[in-house]
Amino acid sequence: MREPTALIIVDVQNDFLPPTGSLAVPEGREILPRIHKLLEDDEWAGEWELVVVTQDGKPYTKIRIPGPRPSTAGSGINGTEEDDHSGSSAEDAVKEPKEQGDEGETMIDMFIWPDHCIPGTTGAEIEEGLQRRLKPWFAKNKVAVARKRTDETKVTGPDLGSFLLSKGIKRCVVVGLATDYCVAQTTLSAVSYTTTTADAAGNDGQKAFKTYVYTPATRGVNAGDSERALVDMKKKGAVLLDDEDGLRRVLGF
Repeated sequence: MREPTALIIVDVQNDFLPPTGSLAVPEGREILPRIHKLLEDDEWAGEWELVVVTQDGKPYTKIRIPGPRPSTAGSGINGTEEDDHSGSSAEDAVKEPKEQGDEGETMIDMFIWPDHCIPGTTGAEIEEGLQRRLKPWFAKNKVAVARKRTDETKVTGPDLGSFLLSKGIKRCVVVGLATDYCVAQTTLSAVSYTTTTADAAGNDGQKAFKTYVYTPATRGVNAGDSERALVDMKKKGAVLLDDEDGLRRVLGF
C-alpha cells in the first residue's frame, strides 16, 4: 500500500514569475509545465492524497538590512515562516552605496526590495494556469491553501505540519519557488518536523514526513545559493529527485 503523499507547491505567484513579476525568479516560468503535469496527467494525479499551495503575503515597502543569510530551519511547515525572498539577490534590489560614518559609527549597505505579493494585488495571486488546474482538486476537497502573512514585528501562519498529520500524510513532494528561499524553508521544516519531542537522553523525536524535492519543478533566485541550499536540504535528510524516473521510483510505480 502506498503511503499518503502531499504535493506542496510553493509560492507560484505572479510577482515571482518573469517577465512582469516585481521580484521575478529567473526562469521561474519554466517550472509551470512540470507542475501542471503533476496535477492533470493521469499518471501523476492519482498519487496525491492532498495538494498544498503556499501563498506569500507581504506588507508594503520596508528597508532591509543585509546580514547573515537567515536560517531556513524550523520555518514553513511549523508555521513560523521567515520573511522569505528578502535578502534574495542584489540583482533584484536597489543597492545604496556605503558611506563613511561619523567616528564610532558603523555604516552598512542597504537593499531596498520592490513591493511584492501585497495581499489583494494581482502580483500576490497564484499563476493563472495553476489556478485552472487546481479547480478539480478543490472540487474533490483535496487542496489546502497555506497563506503566509508577515509584518515588521511578527510572523503568522498555519501549523501546516499538524494539518498534514491530521490528513494522514506520510510523504511530502516539494516544488515551486524559490529553491534558495521558500522551497528550502519548506523542505527543511518538513524534514525536521517530528511527531514526538527529543527525550532526556538527547534522542531526536520521530520524524513525521519523508520529504522529497522534485528539482526540475523548482528554480532559484541565485544559482550558487540554490546549489548550496540543495546540498543543505540533502544533508538534513531530504531526497533530491532530478527527473521523472526518480519521482516514479519513490512513489512506487
